[in-house]
Formats: sequence, structure tokens, C-alpha cells
Amino acid sequence: MSERYLIFASRVAYVIVVSANGEGYRGGTSMVGIKEFLVNASVLVSIIYVSSLLHKYTLTNLDPRIKQILFIVMSIFAGWCSMFFGIHLSDSVIFDLRFIPVIISVLFSGSAISIFLIASGIGFARLYFGISAAAMAGLINLVILGLVGVILFYTLRNTNFIKKMLVSVIIINVFNVINIAVWGVIPAVTYLYGIVPIALPASIVFSVLLIWMIKDLQSEFFNKMDLLNKANKDPLTQLYNKRAFQLIFNKLIYLPDRSSYPIAAAFIDIDNFKQVNDTYGHLKADIVLQRVGQRISSIVRYTDIVARYGGDEFVIIMSNCNKEMATSRMEELRRQFEVEAIVINNQEVFVTLSIGVTVSPPIDVKKILEVADRAVYQAKKDGRNKVVSIS
Repeated sequence: MSERYLIFASRVAYVIVVSANGEGYRGGTSMVGIKEFLVNASVLVSIIYVSSLLHKYTLTNLDPRIKQILFIVMSIFAGWCSMFFGIHLSDSVIFDLRFIPVIISVLFSGSAISIFLIASGIGFARLYFGISAAAMAGLINLVILGLVGVILFYTLRNTNFIKKMLVSVIIINVFNVINIAVWGVIPAVTYLYGIVPIALPASIVFSVLLIWMIKDLQSEFFNKMDLLNKANKDPLTQLYNKRAFQLIFNKLIYLPDRSSYPIAAAFIDIDNFKQVNDTYGHLKADIVLQRVGQRISSIVRYTDIVARYGGDEFVIIMSNCNKEMATSRMEELRRQFEVEAIVINNQEVFVTLSIGVTVSPPIDVKKILEVADRAVYQAKKDGRNKVVSIS
């Protein structure tokens, strides 16, 4: 897919070059070179792909606030790179695509503050290349574009993506042209009549191309996450399934610092679940399984691993949890089901739980599931509705 994007970008660049080198601009100076423009475009494409790869493989589980900060930093960096690899028309004038990260932020940042910070950051990054009239004009331009982006963010927040994209691309590109004509150092007549007629449409098309690429990468990522979620989750309870649980557990037991803290395992079995099936039917029995999963999830910590291990059996792995803590929490869960019915369509369904608990150390961590399974079997043998701990 990236090859198609770059081929298209080269065609856009060629149109700009033709217009600037003789057909559109008659000033006698070669304003834009195809090599420089392709480098500028390729830099933005590369940053987008690298950012996508980083997010996919290393940043997915980060705190959203940290991801937002990284988005701002990467967007400013993209604008700076666009200027660094831009077409330096003179010692003080740079032709580049620094405004495109502002358009992208309007569509993907989800925050008005982020949009303004990105635009202002790119504006101040322009000063890295020297303080001059052109640099100050660039700074003013980006600040104005940031304000325009914020207005678009609030105005279009309930608009479908296609309309939001087209309006944002056109308006920010047009404001960029107006700002350069007003504040820039290139003569307005030369700029408006020699460059804009071809460069503006081409910039709009290239902006849409990059946004299409980001949207495609985003859709691909969401689809992949959805497939992974479906592959790892039990469809009925939305807890981890047995396969996913085993993968997570196998990684957990081989962590380098695993032996420095206790780890507890608990097997939970719904007593006489076949009788629930026979009495209330499969649909209500499924709801019972869902509610049991929800109640288990409500008493665990966010660091604990909960899974439906199969049929009417659930399992919990509790890191940094000793025997007393694990047993107490499982006893609290058992008592909750003992006294509180599951209500389905105004009908009360009472179920009880048999729970087996074990902790490593002293049990070998590789054997705690086996020992916890023996403990739940002992709880059933002792009359059900019990918590049995083996250590």
C-alpha cells in the first residue's frame, strides 16, 4: 500500500514542479524541485508509518495521557522534519508541508489543546532555522492555523469523517495560502498568481492522501485489535478464555523477578450447574455464567487475571497476594453468592461456589494451577459451598 501512496505523491509533486518551473510561475526562478518535494513528502509518510508501528507494538497499553503527549511531540517533530527537508528557496524562505500535521491533529488528536500546541510548536520550531521576517511570518501563520484548527474541531465534532476531513483540509489549506500572502516575504502577486493555482489543489490532494493513509492504518489496527480481542475473550462472559489465560500465565511465571513476590491461584466452580441448566433452561443458565463472571471481576484488582476456564469453571491469578489475602477475598466472594441471588427477569436464582486456593511459594509456581484444581475438588468433596486452601 505504501508504494501506491508514494507513486501518487510523485505525480502530485510533478504537477507542482511543472507549474512552479515555468507554466504557473513566470518569475524565471526554479521555485520547486521534484527531488526536494518527494523527500519532503516521503518524510511525512515515513513518520506516519513509524508512529503507527510504535503504537501497534509498544504504545498500545500506555496511559492515554502519555499517548496524547507523544502524539503532540511526534506531530511537532513531523512539522520540523518537513522544514528541515524542505525546499529552501533562499536563506530565509522555506517551502514545505509543515501545516499538514495541524490538519491531522484536527481529525485524530481528540483535543483542542493538542491541536493548538501542535500548531504553535511547529511555529516555534521554525525559529530553529533562523530568526527572520520569514520565520516570524511562519510562526504567525501556524498560530493562526492552530486557532482555525480549534474552531474546526468544535464546529465539526458531530460531523461524519468524510465531511470533517474535506472541510478541514480545504479550510486549513486556504488559510495557509491567505496567511502566506499577507504575512509572507514572497510578493503576494507572485505567490497568488504564479504558485497558488496549481500548488493549492495539489496540496489539498496530498493532504487527503496522507489522511486516507492514516485512516487506513487506524482501521487496520482497530480490526486487528477486534480480532485479537475475539480470539482471546470468552464470547459469553467477555473474560479471558482458556487459551489466552494459559499464554498470559506462562509469560507470568517466567518473569525475571517472579520469585520476589507471592502469587496466588484460585479455581472457582459453580455448584450443581447442571441442575441450574435443567431447571431454568440454557438461556438463563448463560445469564448466570455472565453474572458470575461480572461479580468475580468486581472483586479483583486490575492486576489480577480472570478467565473462564471452561464450562462452569473460572480461574484467577493474583500477583503479590499471600495465602491469607487470597483466601479472605475468595471467602468474601463465596459468601456474596450464598446470600445474594442472581435476579433474571424478576426471578431469583441462587447458586453457590466451591473455590480452591493455593499460593506460591511454598507451592512451585508451575504447579499452582494443578494444586488449586485439587483444592476445588476437595471443596466439592467436603460438601460444596466452601473455600479450601492447600499450601
